[in-house]
Amino acid sequence: MSEQQVEDRNARWKRIMQPRPLPRRDGATPDVHRIGGSWGNHLSWVGYKSGETTQQVYGHRQRRQWPVIGDHLHTPMENDWTAVWVFTAVAGEGDPPDMFFATVEYFSDLSDLAAVSSEETP
Repeated sequence: MSEQQVEDRNARWKRIMQPRPLPRRDGATPDVHRIGGSWGNHLSWVGYKSGETTQQVYGHRQRRQWPVIGDHLHTPMENDWTAVWVFTAVAGEGDPPDMFFATVEYFSDLSDLAAVSSEETP
């Protein structure tokens, strides 16, 4: 196998193995949420554990602004890159009515998603 064939195979394999953005259940493009905010409109970690691929977050927002399963959470990390998490569960607390808890799973970092997008652009 020539060197070019090996490079082509490796590039094809890398594209196959790259994470893909998950569509929401309703088929819509995922909304992007971020940690932070102010009183009545914020999103925060619940005991963030470094190195864990599943984390818990909570927030206070009007119900129509809550994340839905499949939405993305973009967070700056210690090494100056942005991590992309996907919401896998969202539940309202009920009291107060604007409070929710959610589970997010690590998906990728933005450099991985940019590489996939640029490779797939004709």
